[in-house]
Amino acid sequence: MVVNLVPTDPNRVTDLVYENTASKSFQLCCVTVFFYYVILHLEEEVEFIWAKKWTLGKAIYIVTRYTGAIFLIFVAGSVYPLLWNDKDFLMTDARYKLNKYACLKGWIYIGPGSAVFILAEVILQMRVYALYERSRKILVLLVLLFSITITAEVLLFTGHLYKLLKDRCLVMSYPLAPINWLVTSTVDFILFIMVYIKSREGREWRVKKEERKKDPWQPKDISAVMARDSTVYFAAVFSICAVGTVHSFLSQYLFSIAKNAYSSFIILVIGNLLSTYETIAVTLMAILAPRMLVNIRSEFYAQTKPMEKTISWNVAEVAATSTTSERDASGSHA
Repeated sequence: MVVNLVPTDPNRVTDLVYENTASKSFQLCCVTVFFYYVILHLEEEVEFIWAKKWTLGKAIYIVTRYTGAIFLIFVAGSVYPLLWNDKDFLMTDARYKLNKYACLKGWIYIGPGSAVFILAEVILQMRVYALYERSRKILVLLVLLFSITITAEVLLFTGHLYKLLKDRCLVMSYPLAPINWLVTSTVDFILFIMVYIKSREGREWRVKKEERKKDPWQPKDISAVMARDSTVYFAAVFSICAVGTVHSFLSQYLFSIAKNAYSSFIILVIGNLLSTYETIAVTLMAILAPRMLVNIRSEFYAQTKPMEKTISWNVAEVAATSTTSERDASGSHA
Protein backbone atom coordinates (compact mmCIF):
# COMPACT_ATOMS: atom_id res chain seq x y z
CA MET A 1 0.00 0.00 0.00
CA VAL A 2 1.46 3.34 -1.05
CA VAL A 3 0.90 6.24 1.31
CA ASN A 4 0.79 9.73 -0.19
CA LEU A 5 2.85 11.90 2.15
CA VAL A 6 1.92 15.06 0.29
CA PRO A 7 -1.51 16.35 1.40
CA THR A 8 -3.87 17.76 -1.20
CA ASP A 9 -6.00 19.83 1.19
CA PRO A 10 -4.62 23.44 1.18
CA ASN A 11 -5.49 23.91 4.85
CA ARG A 12 -3.62 20.75 5.78
CA VAL A 13 -0.61 21.78 3.72
CA THR A 14 -0.46 25.11 5.55
CA ASP A 15 -0.83 23.42 8.93
CA LEU A 16 2.04 21.03 8.19
CA VAL A 17 4.34 23.90 7.29
CA TYR A 18 3.53 25.84 10.44
CA GLU A 19 3.93 22.70 12.50
CA ASN A 20 7.46 22.23 11.17
CA THR A 21 9.10 21.49 14.51
CA ALA A 22 12.65 21.42 13.16
CA SER A 23 12.33 24.88 11.62
CA LYS A 24 10.83 26.37 14.78
CA SER A 25 13.50 24.72 16.91
CA PHE A 26 16.35 26.16 14.85
CA GLN A 27 14.86 29.65 14.96
CA LEU A 28 14.24 29.58 18.70
CA CYS A 29 17.75 28.20 19.24
CA CYS A 30 19.10 31.22 17.36
CA VAL A 31 17.13 33.55 19.63
CA THR A 32 18.40 31.75 22.74
CA VAL A 33 22.04 31.69 21.61
CA PHE A 34 22.03 35.37 20.65
CA PHE A 35 20.59 36.70 23.90
CA TYR A 36 22.72 34.31 25.96
CA TYR A 37 25.79 35.70 24.18
CA VAL A 38 24.67 39.30 24.78
CA ILE A 39 24.15 38.67 28.50
CA LEU A 40 27.42 36.77 28.80
CA HIS A 41 29.41 39.65 27.25
CA LEU A 42 27.35 42.51 28.66
CA GLU A 43 30.07 43.66 31.06
CA GLU A 44 32.61 43.79 28.24
CA GLU A 45 30.17 45.70 26.04
CA VAL A 46 29.53 48.27 28.75
CA GLU A 47 33.25 48.76 29.37
CA PHE A 48 34.42 49.10 25.77
CA ILE A 49 31.32 50.44 24.02
CA TRP A 50 28.78 52.20 26.24
CA ALA A 51 31.33 53.79 28.59
CA LYS A 52 33.29 55.40 25.73
CA LYS A 53 32.60 58.55 23.76
CA TRP A 54 30.23 58.45 20.81
CA THR A 55 32.06 57.66 17.58
CA LEU A 56 31.15 56.13 14.24
CA GLY A 57 32.35 52.74 15.44
CA LYS A 58 30.23 52.89 18.58
CA ALA A 59 27.12 53.92 16.65
CA ILE A 60 27.49 51.14 14.08
CA TYR A 61 28.13 48.58 16.81
CA ILE A 62 24.96 49.50 18.71
CA VAL A 63 22.75 49.69 15.62
CA THR A 64 24.03 46.35 14.27
CA ARG A 65 23.78 44.48 17.54
CA TYR A 66 20.32 45.71 18.50
CA THR A 67 18.81 45.59 15.02
CA GLY A 68 19.67 41.92 15.19
CA ALA A 69 18.01 41.73 18.60
CA ILE A 70 14.81 43.35 17.29
CA PHE A 71 14.79 40.98 14.32
CA LEU A 72 15.10 37.92 16.56
CA ILE A 73 12.39 39.15 18.94
CA PHE A 74 9.96 39.42 16.02
CA VAL A 75 11.06 36.02 14.73
CA ALA A 76 10.28 34.47 18.11
CA GLY A 77 6.92 36.23 18.15
CA SER A 78 6.06 35.03 14.67
CA VAL A 79 7.07 31.44 15.35
CA TYR A 80 4.79 31.36 18.38
CA PRO A 81 2.22 34.15 17.77
CA LEU A 82 0.90 34.45 21.33
CA LEU A 83 -0.65 37.84 20.61
CA TRP A 84 -2.01 37.05 17.17
CA ASN A 85 -5.18 35.11 17.97
CA ASP A 86 -7.77 36.53 15.64
CA LYS A 87 -11.38 35.73 16.66
CA ASP A 88 -12.66 36.36 13.14
CA PHE A 89 -10.76 33.31 11.85
CA LEU A 90 -10.23 29.85 13.24
CA MET A 91 -6.62 28.74 13.71
CA THR A 92 -7.20 26.10 11.02
CA ASP A 93 -8.48 28.66 8.53
CA ALA A 94 -5.94 29.31 5.78
CA ARG A 95 -7.03 32.97 5.49
CA TYR A 96 -5.69 33.65 8.99
CA LYS A 97 -2.25 32.37 8.09
CA LEU A 98 -2.15 33.96 4.66
CA ASN A 99 -2.79 37.47 5.92
CA LYS A 100 -1.96 38.73 9.41
CA TYR A 101 0.56 36.12 10.54
CA ALA A 102 2.49 35.65 7.32
CA CYS A 103 2.72 39.36 6.44
CA LEU A 104 4.58 40.09 9.67
CA LYS A 105 7.11 37.38 8.99
CA GLY A 106 7.53 38.33 5.36
CA TRP A 107 8.48 41.95 5.93
CA ILE A 108 10.61 41.12 8.94
CA TYR A 109 12.96 38.97 6.86
CA ILE A 110 13.50 41.42 4.01
CA GLY A 111 13.36 44.45 6.34
CA PRO A 112 15.37 44.22 9.60
CA GLY A 113 16.92 40.97 8.38
CA SER A 114 18.43 42.68 5.34
CA ALA A 115 19.45 45.67 7.49
CA VAL A 116 21.65 43.43 9.66
CA PHE A 117 23.44 42.17 6.55
CA ILE A 118 24.08 45.74 5.36
CA LEU A 119 25.35 46.91 8.76
CA ALA A 120 27.62 43.89 9.05
CA GLU A 121 29.06 44.75 5.63
CA VAL A 122 29.85 48.26 6.90
CA ILE A 123 31.81 46.82 9.83
CA LEU A 124 33.69 44.38 7.60
CA GLN A 125 34.62 47.11 5.14
CA MET A 126 35.79 49.39 7.95
CA ARG A 127 38.14 46.61 9.00
CA VAL A 128 39.53 46.22 5.47
CA TYR A 129 39.96 49.99 5.16
CA ALA A 130 41.92 50.02 8.41
CA LEU A 131 44.15 47.11 7.38
CA TYR A 132 45.08 48.93 4.18
CA GLU A 133 45.99 52.06 6.17
CA ARG A 134 43.18 54.23 4.77
CA SER A 135 44.26 53.86 1.16
CA ARG A 136 42.19 56.00 -1.21
CA LYS A 137 42.19 53.32 -3.89
CA ILE A 138 40.87 50.79 -1.40
CA LEU A 139 38.25 53.30 -0.26
CA VAL A 140 36.98 53.70 -3.83
CA LEU A 141 36.74 49.92 -4.20
CA LEU A 142 34.92 49.55 -0.89
CA VAL A 143 32.43 52.29 -1.79
CA LEU A 144 31.75 50.50 -5.08
CA LEU A 145 31.18 47.15 -3.33
CA PHE A 146 28.91 48.74 -0.75
CA SER A 147 26.91 50.51 -3.47
CA ILE A 148 26.31 47.17 -5.19
CA THR A 149 25.13 45.62 -1.92
CA ILE A 150 22.78 48.52 -1.15
CA THR A 151 21.35 48.47 -4.68
CA ALA A 152 20.57 44.75 -4.45
CA GLU A 153 18.84 45.17 -1.08
CA VAL A 154 16.78 48.16 -2.26
CA LEU A 155 15.66 46.26 -5.36
CA LEU A 156 14.64 43.35 -3.13
CA PHE A 157 12.67 45.54 -0.73
CA THR A 158 10.86 47.31 -3.56
CA GLY A 159 9.91 44.01 -5.21
CA HIS A 160 12.10 44.28 -8.33
CA LEU A 161 14.21 41.21 -7.50
CA TYR A 162 11.44 39.19 -5.93
CA LYS A 163 7.75 38.94 -6.74
CA LEU A 164 5.89 40.47 -3.78
CA LEU A 165 2.15 39.86 -3.70
CA LYS A 166 0.00 42.96 -3.20
CA ASP A 167 -3.28 41.36 -2.17
CA ARG A 168 -1.97 38.98 0.45
CA CYS A 169 1.36 37.78 1.77
CA LEU A 170 2.98 34.46 1.01
CA VAL A 171 2.14 31.62 3.38
CA MET A 172 5.50 31.71 5.10
CA SER A 173 7.48 34.82 4.24
CA TYR A 174 9.49 36.70 1.66
CA PRO A 175 13.01 35.25 1.99
CA LEU A 176 16.09 36.85 0.49
CA ALA A 177 16.21 36.47 -3.27
CA PRO A 178 19.00 34.26 -4.72
CA ILE A 179 20.63 37.29 -6.34
CA ASN A 180 20.91 38.97 -2.92
CA TRP A 181 22.68 35.96 -1.46
CA LEU A 182 24.97 35.87 -4.50
CA VAL A 183 25.85 39.57 -4.28
CA THR A 184 26.54 39.37 -0.54
CA SER A 185 28.69 36.23 -0.79
CA THR A 186 30.65 37.67 -3.74
CA VAL A 187 31.39 40.91 -1.89
CA ASP A 188 32.40 38.99 1.23
CA PHE A 189 34.68 36.73 -0.84
CA ILE A 190 36.45 39.78 -2.30
CA LEU A 191 36.89 41.24 1.19
CA PHE A 192 38.19 37.91 2.48
CA ILE A 193 40.81 37.72 -0.30
CA MET A 194 41.91 41.30 0.42
CA VAL A 195 42.28 40.55 4.12
CA TYR A 196 44.11 37.28 3.47
CA ILE A 197 46.61 39.00 1.15
CA LYS A 198 47.23 41.73 3.70
CA SER A 199 47.71 39.25 6.53
CA ARG A 200 50.22 37.30 4.43
CA GLU A 201 52.17 40.47 3.74
CA GLY A 202 52.55 41.34 7.41
CA ARG A 203 54.44 38.35 8.76
CA GLU A 204 55.80 40.25 11.76
CA TRP A 205 52.67 39.49 13.80
CA ARG A 206 53.57 35.78 13.73
CA VAL A 207 56.98 36.55 15.21
CA LYS A 208 55.40 38.71 17.90
CA LYS A 209 52.97 35.90 18.64
CA GLU A 210 55.91 33.62 19.40
CA GLU A 211 57.45 36.33 21.58
CA ARG A 212 54.21 36.65 23.53
CA LYS A 213 54.33 32.95 24.34
CA LYS A 214 57.63 33.60 26.11
CA ASP A 215 56.44 36.84 27.69
CA PRO A 216 52.64 36.84 28.20
CA TRP A 217 52.72 40.36 29.64
CA GLN A 218 54.12 41.86 26.45
CA PRO A 219 51.48 44.17 24.89
CA LYS A 220 49.87 43.01 21.67
CA ASP A 221 50.22 44.90 18.43
CA ILE A 222 46.90 46.27 17.17
CA SER A 223 47.72 45.39 13.57
CA ALA A 224 48.49 41.83 14.68
CA VAL A 225 45.11 41.55 16.37
CA MET A 226 43.38 42.88 13.26
CA ALA A 227 45.25 40.49 10.95
CA ARG A 228 44.53 37.51 13.19
CA ASP A 229 40.84 38.21 13.71
CA SER A 230 40.06 39.39 10.20
CA THR A 231 41.10 36.18 8.45
CA VAL A 232 39.02 33.99 10.74
CA TYR A 233 35.97 36.26 10.89
CA PHE A 234 35.86 37.00 7.17
CA ALA A 235 36.18 33.31 6.33
CA ALA A 236 33.26 32.55 8.66
CA VAL A 237 31.05 35.31 7.21
CA PHE A 238 31.82 34.27 3.63
CA SER A 239 31.02 30.63 4.43
CA ILE A 240 27.66 31.64 5.90
CA CYS A 241 26.69 33.60 2.80
CA ALA A 242 28.03 30.95 0.41
CA VAL A 243 25.82 28.27 1.98
CA GLY A 244 22.86 30.65 1.78
CA THR A 245 23.55 31.24 -1.91
CA VAL A 246 23.63 27.52 -2.74
CA HIS A 247 20.51 26.90 -0.66
CA SER A 248 18.59 29.74 -2.30
CA PHE A 249 19.43 28.78 -5.90
CA LEU A 250 18.70 25.12 -5.16
CA SER A 251 15.31 26.14 -3.81
CA GLN A 252 14.55 28.10 -6.97
CA TYR A 253 15.40 25.04 -9.02
CA LEU A 254 13.05 22.89 -6.93
CA PHE A 255 10.34 25.51 -7.38
CA SER A 256 10.75 25.30 -11.15
CA ILE A 257 10.43 21.51 -11.35
CA ALA A 258 7.59 21.21 -8.83
CA LYS A 259 4.27 20.47 -10.52
CA ASN A 260 0.65 19.75 -9.68
CA ALA A 261 0.02 18.25 -6.23
CA TYR A 262 3.62 18.56 -5.16
CA SER A 263 4.03 22.22 -6.08
CA SER A 264 2.45 23.95 -3.09
CA PHE A 265 3.93 21.52 -0.59
CA ILE A 266 7.50 21.91 -1.90
CA ILE A 267 7.22 25.70 -2.16
CA LEU A 268 5.90 26.03 1.38
CA VAL A 269 8.44 23.71 3.00
CA ILE A 270 11.49 25.00 1.10
CA GLY A 271 10.39 28.60 1.60
CA ASN A 272 10.18 27.97 5.31
CA LEU A 273 13.70 26.53 5.34
CA LEU A 274 15.02 29.59 3.50
CA SER A 275 13.70 31.86 6.23
CA THR A 276 15.09 29.53 8.89
CA TYR A 277 18.57 29.69 7.41
CA GLU A 278 18.36 33.46 7.12
CA THR A 279 17.60 33.56 10.85
CA ILE A 280 20.77 31.55 11.49
CA ALA A 281 22.81 33.83 9.21
CA VAL A 282 21.49 37.05 10.78
CA THR A 283 22.23 35.69 14.27
CA LEU A 284 25.84 34.91 13.37
CA MET A 285 26.27 38.27 11.62
CA ALA A 286 24.89 40.15 14.63
CA ILE A 287 27.41 38.34 16.85
CA LEU A 288 30.56 38.16 14.72
CA ALA A 289 30.64 41.62 13.12
CA PRO A 290 30.28 43.65 16.36
CA ARG A 291 32.73 41.26 18.03
CA MET A 292 35.50 42.45 15.73
CA LEU A 293 35.02 46.01 16.97
CA VAL A 294 35.14 44.93 20.61
CA ASN A 295 38.36 42.97 20.05
CA ILE A 296 40.18 46.02 18.70
CA ARG A 297 38.85 48.31 21.42
CA SER A 298 39.78 45.89 24.18
CA GLU A 299 43.37 45.60 22.92
CA PHE A 300 43.71 49.33 22.24
CA TYR A 301 42.38 50.48 25.61
CA ALA A 302 44.31 47.76 27.43
CA GLN A 303 47.54 49.33 26.15
CA THR A 304 46.57 52.98 26.64
CA LYS A 305 44.64 52.68 29.91
CA PRO A 306 47.58 53.62 32.18
CA MET A 307 48.11 56.81 30.17
CA GLU A 308 44.67 57.81 28.98
CA LYS A 309 41.24 56.43 29.82
CA THR A 310 39.14 58.55 27.51
CA ILE A 311 40.86 58.17 24.14
CA SER A 312 38.25 58.09 21.37
CA TRP A 313 38.21 55.04 19.17
CA ASN A 314 38.69 55.07 15.46
CA VAL A 315 39.68 51.80 13.88
CA ALA A 316 41.47 53.37 10.93
CA GLU A 317 43.48 55.78 13.10
CA VAL A 318 44.46 52.99 15.47
CA ALA A 319 45.86 50.92 12.62
CA ALA A 320 47.68 53.89 11.07
CA THR A 321 49.18 54.96 14.41
CA SER A 322 50.37 51.45 15.13
CA THR A 323 52.04 51.16 11.72
CA THR A 324 53.74 54.57 12.05
CA SER A 325 55.10 53.70 15.50
CA GLU A 326 56.63 50.49 14.18
CA ARG A 327 58.31 52.34 11.30
CA ASP A 328 59.74 54.98 13.66
CA ALA A 329 61.07 52.30 15.95
CA SER A 330 62.76 50.41 13.11
CA GLY A 331 64.24 53.67 11.80
CA SER A 332 65.75 54.59 15.16
CA HIS A 333 67.39 51.18 15.49
CA ALA A 334 68.85 51.55 12.02
